[in-house]
Amino acid sequence: MKQLGASFTEVVKGELVRRAGTHRADCPLVEILGFFLLAAEREGGGFVLLTENAAVARAMYHRLRGFGVVPELVVESGKRLRKRRRYLLRLGDADVLHLFSPTSKAVGAEVRDSEGPSPLRLARRFLRRHRSLTCRRAFLRGAFLARGTVSDPKSHPYHLEFVAPTEEAARLLREVAYAFSLHFKEILRRGNPVLYLKDVEEIVEFLRVVESTHGVLELEDARAIKELKSQVNRLVNGETANVAKTIEASMRQIEAIRTIERTVGLASLPSALREIAEARLAHPEVSLAELGRYVPSGPIGKSGVNHRMRRLIEIARRLHSQVARENPAVYNTLSSVVFSQESEGRKVALVTKLVTIRLHGGLRARSAARFVQQANRFRANVYLERGNHRVNAKSIMGVMGLALAAGEEVVLVADGPDAEEAVAALAKFLSHEYPVEV
Repeated sequence: MKQLGASFTEVVKGELVRRAGTHRADCPLVEILGFFLLAAEREGGGFVLLTENAAVARAMYHRLRGFGVVPELVVESGKRLRKRRRYLLRLGDADVLHLFSPTSKAVGAEVRDSEGPSPLRLARRFLRRHRSLTCRRAFLRGAFLARGTVSDPKSHPYHLEFVAPTEEAARLLREVAYAFSLHFKEILRRGNPVLYLKDVEEIVEFLRVVESTHGVLELEDARAIKELKSQVNRLVNGETANVAKTIEASMRQIEAIRTIERTVGLASLPSALREIAEARLAHPEVSLAELGRYVPSGPIGKSGVNHRMRRLIEIARRLHSQVARENPAVYNTLSSVVFSQESEGRKVALVTKLVTIRLHGGLRARSAARFVQQANRFRANVYLERGNHRVNAKSIMGVMGLALAAGEEVVLVADGPDAEEAVAALAKFLSHEYPVEV
């Protein structure tokens, strides 16, 4: 059970130090060797094993005593802003050789360097003699107890790492881990090699290797919850996007139908188009697939509904352009508010206005940039229409793509909370020979 305030690393290490001994008598010594490789620092005529975990310090102290070595245990208070205590186990060179090496001078020279016994040479020689996977598990377990950390999977991204004292020690750890198909990556942090895993499958496998059952269960539980949340979010986002698309398409279709209704009337349409237009006005919230069931002459499929809607929108666009050219005054009066629909608790109005470009040189380059800048001051969606082409007035590429020259007519279209203000201001901008501030 997780203790109050304990990190996930402390929970895993607490479980590992409480493990019962293995069947092989030498594996506990291999575990001490893994700890010694990463935690040992040279001090005078011996070594000091450093840890900040009290449970780990206590376990290592008792395991060393079990092999006939009694280390000196020192507890240091944290320095500066560090509040945690540090636990130091001091061993002499003779104690180290007694643990990990026979007494013969030939072998003693093999495991020594210029300062005395070498943790790296001791580890390499010992592992050559103990190749079983059981002992290699114990070696990785000891190394993790010394300098390993694993992030809490419930609140942080998946991450497990070792901080090695030297590049050679890091290489040895990678070799041992490779026997279990664990592929550690390496970076340098403050001059020390850091081996890390970020793939959740490999982290789970590592915890299985070092026999942290509780750690594996916690990680698998957190992974299942994360994957479930991710799946739910994907489904919700997909459903929300589909609803948004349905509403947006419905708004465009009703706008087109209202335009036809207020210009030539729905009665002028062929019966097939008139039926689908009336069905859309009666059921603005349904999708195309559902709309086909409301056609009086009989249900039709989604593709059939879509085809008829595209024809209605094309007719509405032609009527827009025709009325705008032939009778601008009627056009502005007629379509000042083409569509009104409740959306997210507010009324959305489509406001349009026919404008003649008076800008010197037309709406290009600098004038287009100024126009887009002005359009972006408003929260409403603003569009420019010329013939069958409609572009976003807040897009510089779209506006310049129309290549509007002086004297050409264009329709301003806006919808949103400040649509009328946006159309009035932008019409004023386009109606002056030189750009003006609005």
